[in-house]
Amino acid sequence: MKREDRKRNFARIFCLVLLAFLLGGMGQDCVWAETGDTGQTEETQADGPEEEDVTGQAPEETQPLEAENRVLTIGWIQEGGTWYYYNSNGKLHTGWLEENGSWYYLEEDGRMAVGWRYMKEQWYYFSTSGVMVAEQWAGDYYLTASGAMAVNAWIGKYYVGSDGRWIPGYSQAQWMQEGERWWYRNADGTYPKSCWKTISGSAYYFNEAGWLVTGWLKDQGKWYYLTEYGMKKNEWMSDGKTWYYLTGDGSMAVGWVMTGGAWYYMNSNGVMQTGWQQIQKEWYYLKENGVMQTGWLFQGKSWYYLKSSGAMATSWQQVGKTWYYLSGSGVMQTGWQRIGRDWYYLKAEGAMQTGWLFQGKSWYYLKSSGAMATSWQQVGKTWYYLSGSGVMQTGWQRIGRAWYYLKTEGAMQTGWLLQGQIWYYLKGSGAMATGWQKVGSTWYYFYGSGAMAVNTCIDGYLINRKGEYYEPALGTIKGLLQNAMVPVGSTMYVYGGGWDEDATRKGPSPQWKKFYEKQNSSYDYNTTRYQSENGLDCSGFVGWSVYNALNKVSGKSSCTVTSTAMVSNYASRGWGTKIDRSKVKDYRAGDVMGSTCGCHNHVYLVIGQCSDGSVVFVHSSPKGVQINGTTTPSGSYSSKAISLANSYMKKYFPDWNKKFGNSSGPQYYLSHFSQMRWDISGNKVMRDPEGYTKKSAEQVLKDLFEE
Repeated sequence: MKREDRKRNFARIFCLVLLAFLLGGMGQDCVWAETGDTGQTEETQADGPEEEDVTGQAPEETQPLEAENRVLTIGWIQEGGTWYYYNSNGKLHTGWLEENGSWYYLEEDGRMAVGWRYMKEQWYYFSTSGVMVAEQWAGDYYLTASGAMAVNAWIGKYYVGSDGRWIPGYSQAQWMQEGERWWYRNADGTYPKSCWKTISGSAYYFNEAGWLVTGWLKDQGKWYYLTEYGMKKNEWMSDGKTWYYLTGDGSMAVGWVMTGGAWYYMNSNGVMQTGWQQIQKEWYYLKENGVMQTGWLFQGKSWYYLKSSGAMATSWQQVGKTWYYLSGSGVMQTGWQRIGRDWYYLKAEGAMQTGWLFQGKSWYYLKSSGAMATSWQQVGKTWYYLSGSGVMQTGWQRIGRAWYYLKTEGAMQTGWLLQGQIWYYLKGSGAMATGWQKVGSTWYYFYGSGAMAVNTCIDGYLINRKGEYYEPALGTIKGLLQNAMVPVGSTMYVYGGGWDEDATRKGPSPQWKKFYEKQNSSYDYNTTRYQSENGLDCSGFVGWSVYNALNKVSGKSSCTVTSTAMVSNYASRGWGTKIDRSKVKDYRAGDVMGSTCGCHNHVYLVIGQCSDGSVVFVHSSPKGVQINGTTTPSGSYSSKAISLANSYMKKYFPDWNKKFGNSSGPQYYLSHFSQMRWDISGNKVMRDPEGYTKKSAEQVLKDLFEE
């Protein structure tokens, strides 16, 4: 190899000398360095491989040629026995240099490299002419195509070791077969035994005799499966009935393993499991192909839910935005379930119910937590009450110490409630009002039953038809009739009633209504004669009404006298004018009508006259205090007064009407009664600011009952 280099270098030197002679004779400016055995003649240079420090400055101590011989120095120049290379700008070149297909290396000081050089963890060899040796031997070393020295490699039939030196006698490692068994001969003639060996990228195991092992192998507590092609890795293996998985290091998988995007479970023997498996206190379901189940699973007649971890869910489980409940055995529950201290309802598909639920004939409410509501529950802005069994209640309910009314749809009632003919009031809390209650600017009274008091007197306070507390104006026709309306429909006729302290009582006696409530249609006033505290007779009623119309307090002068004397008595007091029965021409509101002939012994108050001449009046007559109408003057019972009176008694006094029905005043109520007409001039005890005396019976009734 060295002899061939010398021949090439000699030819190159000869050509350079000849060329320099010719150029010198032609007066060229370029100055050529004397040639050495490198034979470098070219002016051009090329970039070398991408390495660090590819270019550099020539060392400062390097001296250029004498000035008279150098206009511009380019190319190879030998100085002091050492070769340098100058670039086109006259600077020293350092690093790699390609020229005419050959590579050179210039040191940091610009000296051309020769011999061995260690660069970037590789050895290179440069000939004495500086050319990098490639694809040829340099002594016992081989330089590859890149120029780097080969290590641990075969070069043809020669092998170089880790130091790059050729190893004489080194032979090729290879498989050896004897019968049906295999062993492996190393390059040095030895063979592996009782160990693993990687050959061509595959792992093999050789027994103590050096034979290749195939089939199952247990090594250091792990099992491996080996074939004549090496250890199996990352793949499934079956023995026909059972599946195993070989991991990335070739060992048989036990426990959980993830492959192909799915989880599998292998028992301690490496066998792939299927079906239900309890693993560390959790249950898992593995499909027939071994894949771990997640999500919903229907098996038998039951649903199960496997979490993302594969563990079977029990108790509450949220799937998406929906809650489900699964028993201790994992079975999804449906219907009513008592969980902890609460009841829950799970739909047919298992979803936890919230909100309203109608089942059977009842409504239930499930809170946002799913727990069945009991007791009071606010839904939106509405309150509902649900029993201990969760059933929504309707109608009247006693809750705690109060009564509440719940509408048909279950909503708690507040405010006014009319049931039948009775009004009730439910407070803002829903509790039924009892006793005195102010609603807006008006006072009302409600009995213990919650029923609003109407047309009565409570604690000395008058209550009108609408249940409103009122104070009739003293000394007015309207006030007189308002007072007269108070005992209507709630006071029995009692002979002698209204003659004792009741005659000067301000407001009605509570005993009157209590006695009334005990009576029925068979009531006979003859059996209660002189039980004066229990009701009013006709003169007691008119006397009490007049007393309350003229006095603010109890205990003043009585206005009660006998029915036959009442007209004359009131007129003698200067309250008005007595008109004899034969001279009565019309009937006006407030007129006191008394029998003076001694044949009827009765007295009543006029409410008003109808267009047919009949009169609507109020009086106490068996069975009690009531509104009645007379016949027409001709005696017809088809009078407007009778019809009007009956309609008001039925509408405003239904209980009385139901017990005692309708009644009327015969024609003699017109022909046999004298009249006391009030002086309403304002100079006496009575006035008529509302003009009642000018109104018809119908007009007066509408105003009295505030229709």
